[in-house]
Amino acid sequence: MQVGTSKTTNIKLDLNLNQTKFGLVTGSVFTFTNGITGLVFGHFSDKYNRKWPLFVSALLWTLSSLSISYCSDFKQVLLARISFAIFMSCCVPVSVSLICDFVIPSERGRAQSFFAAGIYLGVGLSSLS
Repeated sequence: MQVGTSKTTNIKLDLNLNQTKFGLVTGSVFTFTNGITGLVFGHFSDKYNRKWPLFVSALLWTLSSLSISYCSDFKQVLLARISFAIFMSCCVPVSVSLICDFVIPSERGRAQSFFAAGIYLGVGLSSLS
């Protein structure tokens, strides 16, 4: 690695990504895909067993994350990030439903707040790395 360059710059150079393409795969595409499919998984989490979709999506989320390491161009990264967003979007609605199933009603607010705090703390701390 050259002195004075960041890992982000190297990723952009390695995959020949301009600022727009880099912004798409790290921001807009992920956010919109995650938001839309999160609504779908939220609907399904109210109708079906929640444990198996969470397990399967976590497994596929991990494989999608791993596949990003092997991408060599923009289209591959874009598809990997879309699949990552789809499988990751299952986590929150299914987890919230599971918390409601396993926690007594008087403690649900506290349980949900700890869960939500963990999400935002994780996102915030991940930006440090």
